[in-house]
Parts: sequence; C-alpha cells; structure tokens
Amino acid sequence: GTVVAKEVLAYTFNGYDDWFLPSIEELDLMYQNLHLRSLGDMSNSLYWSSTQFDADNAKSFDFTTGNALNIPKNETKNIINARTVRYF
Repeated sequence: GTVVAKEVLAYTFNGYDDWFLPSIEELDLMYQNLHLRSLGDMSNSLYWSSTQFDADNAKSFDFTTGNALNIPKNETKNIINARTVRYF
C-alpha cells in the first residue's frame, strides 16, 4: 500500500509524470462505467485506492464483486494491483 503510493508518485509514462492512485470513489466509477462494459482493460482483481481507512489500512476495490474492502497497507497474502490515473 504505502510503497505502491510512493511508486505511483514517481511514475512517468509517455512523458507524463502527474499520475496518482484513484480514490475509492473514482475506482467505483471506473468499475461502473468501464469495467462492467468490458472497457479499460482492468482484471477481475483487487486494486489499491488512495483512500485511507485508518493509519494501518487502506481502501481497496474488488473488480470481481464491485465492493470496497479495508486492506492492511502491508498486505502480503493477496496480490493487489495498482491502476494509475491522471486528470486531463
């Protein structure tokens, strides 16, 4: 969780360096408007959000079920993806 957030802040792609982790609300919108229509190339898996639940846990979004989950930031049991986004 924490390491992923730092990596996203340092991420550069196609000359852009203003990428960030989406909030849990933004992930829900991506799920509703893209994933359910087979757009956006997102897998049926967990994705980190930038939304913190508390000091030790962050919100994650399950693209299999459409549910938000609280996941420990140091999660090691599950593979959790990160989908970077940017405003345009």
